[in-house]
Amino acid sequence: MKKILLSLFGLTCAAGLATAADNVFYTATADPAASPDGMNQNSTPADVWQVALSSTGGRGTYFGTFGNLANSWYEYSFKTGGTVGSVDALHTFDGGPLSIGQTVSMSFLNRGVIAGGEVGVSLMGGSGSLITFSFAGGDVNNVYRYTDAGTSGQSTGFGWEYQNSLALSFTLTGGTTYNASVSDGVTTAHWSGTYSGLINGIDVFNSVGGGNSDVGFNYLSVAPEPSTWALLAAGGTLLLIRRRRLAFVHKARM
Repeated sequence: MKKILLSLFGLTCAAGLATAADNVFYTATADPAASPDGMNQNSTPADVWQVALSSTGGRGTYFGTFGNLANSWYEYSFKTGGTVGSVDALHTFDGGPLSIGQTVSMSFLNRGVIAGGEVGVSLMGGSGSLITFSFAGGDVNNVYRYTDAGTSGQSTGFGWEYQNSLALSFTLTGGTTYNASVSDGVTTAHWSGTYSGLINGIDVFNSVGGGNSDVGFNYLSVAPEPSTWALLAAGGTLLLIRRRRLAFVHKARM
């Protein structure tokens, strides 16, 4: 009976670990509010983003080009009727939440950000934003900042860029830790931090309320996908640990 229970325990662990985000690569083909709005690595049309707009204020999305980020998804927002508009483009990872070792990367571009406005990218979980990379208009040090479970508004050390595509990436290094980087192809900034919860999606947001506030994004990637054998091996390791613990308890009782 114990062997059966132990086997079930191991298989359950492996099955739990097997729920991980799929390995994907999306490129933009249309307005992020359209369906489909992109294409995956197999050249198959895909509905990548779900757009959420504020109820009032100026805001919207389109497919276009600014700077060196051509044929990409774009968001804009501005103040109208006394209200600042905002827009979020949300994507839920296929296959499940991110697993340890997986990396999320994308190209990101921003134009002007007025004081009081903010643009950026967040990795999302059930409780909302878990890791955020952003720029706030009027920042005294004129730098991009990050917020996670361990800090709020910490400088990445990377200075303001206008209308220049940035390569942004996040890699989960543990159950609560990650590494991240941002680069313009010449300068690269790295940082690390902590998060709490399962990361199951990404949000690109624009809440600026000013002219020339467009935010562009493209080339969304999740890689690598954990292999089945690696997941089964992890389940087997947990099973071995469980067996050793039971053996130790048995000896202690003799």
